[in-house]
Amino acid sequence: MDGLTGIGNRRHFDVILNREWSRLLSTHSPLTLLMFDIDYFKKYNDTYGHLAGDQCLQSLTSAIKDLIANNPSSIFCRYGGEEFAIILTKTKLEKGIAIAELIQKKVQSLKIAHNSSEISDTVTISIGISTIIPSPEANPKDLIHLADTSLYNSKTKGRNTISTA
Repeated sequence: MDGLTGIGNRRHFDVILNREWSRLLSTHSPLTLLMFDIDYFKKYNDTYGHLAGDQCLQSLTSAIKDLIANNPSSIFCRYGGEEFAIILTKTKLEKGIAIAELIQKKVQSLKIAHNSSEISDTVTISIGISTIIPSPEANPKDLIHLADTSLYNSKTKGRNTISTA
């Protein structure tokens, strides 16, 4: 567990992703990955301080945990720094997009002030999504790479957006 946010840490993410990949390999079910991070979080820390940054991370993770608590196919982890991941087992891309939209709205509804953001007066997130049906020809790193590329695309499109691979 991540000590600050109370969600799974990077090691937990790696274990779960590999386990779910192997499990879904035999069922030919989709595996969707959402990767997201806080827009201009370095500027947030520079403006408000690291303790406020920690509180921001805790508020976001708490709200998102509550939002996805009733979804038994979701595993929420801190990927690193201000970057997070949600593994969605047996979930098609369309459902992943719907969940991403809910998360983005939830974060905006928190109205956490972010006066040094270049796009909003409040904290926003950029999200990247990928979906793969596990096969012997692919591996979990392919799913991560696609989601990470999608996240990068969200950032280059102006942030506070959702992109898919």
